[in-house]
This record gives sequence, structure tokens and C-alpha cells, in this order.
Amino acid sequence: MRFKTIHLVIAASLIVLFTACKKESSNSNGDQPGQGYLRAKINGTLWEATRDIKAWGSNKVNIYGRGNDTYPVLQISVGYSGNTGSFSMTDTTTDFLNFQDVNGKLFVIRENYGQGMISITDVRTVNGQKMLTGTFKGKSFTMDRTDSIEFTEGAFYGTEL
Repeated sequence: MRFKTIHLVIAASLIVLFTACKKESSNSNGDQPGQGYLRAKINGTLWEATRDIKAWGSNKVNIYGRGNDTYPVLQISVGYSGNTGSFSMTDTTTDFLNFQDVNGKLFVIRENYGQGMISITDVRTVNGQKMLTGTFKGKSFTMDRTDSIEFTEGAFYGTEL
């Protein structure tokens, strides 16, 4: 009986030791694998999505993320070649960036409203879905063009859907 107890203690110790020693790698931005991110400076102030973060697409960039509450929320949808490269947010009537601030005020970039670029720096396939990594920047306006905000240092990393 004592022999079985010693073996169980040794086995349990080895399991704890090996799981504690597991090293996780991080991506080039220091975020842990399996964690998507979406962030940008908006008029110079850092904003980060904290939930519902997605960045994917085969022939259209689809990026979405929001804060802890209903707003702010950021959504980008832009056609692209399926490969890395830079793409305008105003090339077609179906390309857009929508951002609703903490008060729900809508700012847009689309054909004839504002300007913006998105760069896809990495495309990888996860469970048959293309996941995207990249950057974005631009200037967006309210629909009545009375107010604007500027996005700088925008970055995203998509994870499994």
C-alpha cells in the first residue's frame, strides 16, 4: 500500500512539474497565442477592444471588436486580394469603417466619406478560415460631416472563430 502511495505522489508531482514548465510563445506584438486584439489611437488616445474581437476573411477583410459595454464598437470591412498588402477603405461602396464612440455617435470611412488604409501583414488558415494580422489608419467623419476622428497606430490580430 505504501508503495502505491509513493508512486501516486511521484506521478502527481511530475504532472505539476511538467505543466508548470510549459512555455507559451507570443506573437510579434507580445500578445499570447489564442488571444486576438484590436486597438488604435483615436485622436491620440489609445482604445482597445476588450471583447468580441474578430479579424478574418478570404476575399474581404472583416474586423470587429468592442469595449466592455455596448459602445465603443469598431467594424471594418474592405475587399482585398486574399494575400498580404495594403488596401483602401474607400475603393468601393461596400468598403467601410464604422466606429461608434462611448455615446453611440457614429463615425464612418467609406466611399466619399473620409479616408483610410488597411495593411494585411499576415494571412494564416485556422480550421479552414483565413485569420488576419495587420494595421490600419484613417480619418472618419459623422454622416453630417460636422465631427471627425483620426485613427493612428491601428493594429489587429485575429484568432479562431
